[in-house]
Amino acid sequence: MPPQYRLSGGKPLELLELARAGQIELGVSDAILDETGRVLKDKFHVPEDVRDLRQELLGFAKHVTPAEVLEAVPATWPTIEFSSAQLRLVQGRS
Repeated sequence: MPPQYRLSGGKPLELLELARAGQIELGVSDAILDETGRVLKDKFHVPEDVRDLRQELLGFAKHVTPAEVLEAVPATWPTIEFSSAQLRLVQGRS
């Protein structure tokens, strides 16, 4: 991975370095790899081609397929609607 995209410290880097050294086993799924690529691209403006990072991670991490997919954060949030009377009531409280 080019040096400008390397992690600069903290627990994530510490865990990656432990995995790279074989001191811990790191398991990554396609969903984790995809989300990592999306966040790097959208939040940190890393170029779309993050295949090098994916390949680097798979060089020392174990590729896993989860038996069950947990939805920790719902894909869509419920819409809550309030009437203007309810909003006035809430705004009037201190």
